[in-house]
Amino acid sequence: SDRRGGAWLTGVPNGRGFLWDLKQRAETRDNWSYHWWMSSDILDPVEIAEARDDLDPATFRQEYEASFELAEGRVCYCFDRRYNVREFDVPKGVSWHVCMDFNVHPMTACCGWVEGDTMYVWQDWWVPTADTRVVGKRVLEVTGRGALMFPDPSGKSRDTRSGTNDHAILQELGFRIRARKACPSPRSRNNALNTRLENGAGVRRLFIHPRCQHLIDAMEGLLYKNGEEEKNDLQHIISAIGFWVEYLFPIRPGVGVKGVRY
Repeated sequence: SDRRGGAWLTGVPNGRGFLWDLKQRAETRDNWSYHWWMSSDILDPVEIAEARDDLDPATFRQEYEASFELAEGRVCYCFDRRYNVREFDVPKGVSWHVCMDFNVHPMTACCGWVEGDTMYVWQDWWVPTADTRVVGKRVLEVTGRGALMFPDPSGKSRDTRSGTNDHAILQELGFRIRARKACPSPRSRNNALNTRLENGAGVRRLFIHPRCQHLIDAMEGLLYKNGEEEKNDLQHIISAIGFWVEYLFPIRPGVGVKGVRY
């Protein structure tokens, strides 16, 4: 029944979902109205500037400019090989970081390091029909024992047949595991990754060596389909690097991991 009352329905855009539908309804029906404002109208300019540094352009527009952004096109839409791919050398005394996705065909991994808030990817691995121990040993040929490993958090689940798990195997090989308790969502990983590739202020803080052709191809080729990542071989190496980036540089304040040491 209709009690002839009124209501304010408020929120922040999140793709073209519930609020988008309400907006369309308000624009076409009598006795409905739609109002929006940008965060810069009410928030301190310093906070706006900090958010522009911390978020990728699309997320900034959604969160601070009331823009309804669609998940379409390239997943890594901030990647540009002209700027994110460059030659560089391994610094003396480097502290190696490794990331890994546990898909079997292919199994993927990358290694690199962090300087300040900038990430460097030195090498990638794309190994068909492999297991964790095989890929881990290949990575060790570059990094040696003691590297920080940022793997898929699901790898801590015990395999009932082997009695062990992927994280335990990596620790046995000499890696130091850094993983969240639960797997971050693809959106969280991809937003963090795009923010490193280029933030809202146009600053790039993730660089990839040209030898990492599998990663570069995935950055350019992985697409959204119906609002979700395409299910193909390109997504696994993007997931791997996403675990690394999201763990160290989540885009939301207060959700970082305390005590992280590079």
